[in-house]
Amino acid sequence: MTNAERRERRREAALKGAATRKARAQVGTQPAEPFAGPRPARMDLLRRAVALGIKGERAFWRRVQEIRASHRPADWTAGQVVALDALLTAWEAKKP
Repeated sequence: MTNAERRERRREAALKGAATRKARAQVGTQPAEPFAGPRPARMDLLRRAVALGIKGERAFWRRVQEIRASHRPADWTAGQVVALDALLTAWEAKKP
C-alpha cells in the first residue's frame, strides 16, 4: 500500500468518524419531555423503602442500579423518581 492510499483511507475513516460523532450529538441534544404529574420527594422514596424492611431496601437500591440512577438521590431525574415511585407502590401493594 502506498503512502497516498494510506492517507486516503485515513481521511475516509476520519470523515466517517466525524459524521458519526455529529449524528450522536444531534440525538443527545433533544430535550426530554417534562413530567406533568406530581413527583414524590426523593427522601420519601428512601423512607418508604426502609419501611418495607431490609429486603425491600436492598431490592430498592438494586433497582436504582438497574435503571442506572446515581447512588445520590439528589442526582435522580424526574423519570427515575417516577419509576422508583411506581416500583415502591407495587411492592407496598404486595406486602400483607
